[in-house]
Amino acid sequence: MGKLGPASAEAKRMALQADGVGGKYDETQDRESAYEILQKRAEKASEAAEKAQEAGEKSKSSKRKSNRQGIGEAAMKSLVRSVSSSVGRTIARELLRGVMGSLKR
Repeated sequence: MGKLGPASAEAKRMALQADGVGGKYDETQDRESAYEILQKRAEKASEAAEKAQEAGEKSKSSKRKSNRQGIGEAAMKSLVRSVSSSVGRTIARELLRGVMGSLKR
């Protein structure tokens, strides 16, 4: 039979003992939240980024490499461009002639 009103201390104790989980949830635990874990990761990442940036700045100041092309490199690049554009035009022209049906020159 059910009883209306607050349960007595003895009834609470008997219900907790009969329950399978019993005292598992009696103690409170203060675990790290996901927010705290992500904050720590963000701090570590920002520190690592700062160190990497400092190291990068140091290496940049000691080694200054020019990005300019040499004379041979520029000449080779120009030659390759002109040959590839010429070949591309020839291929396009022949394909167009083949599609249009006028293979005669």
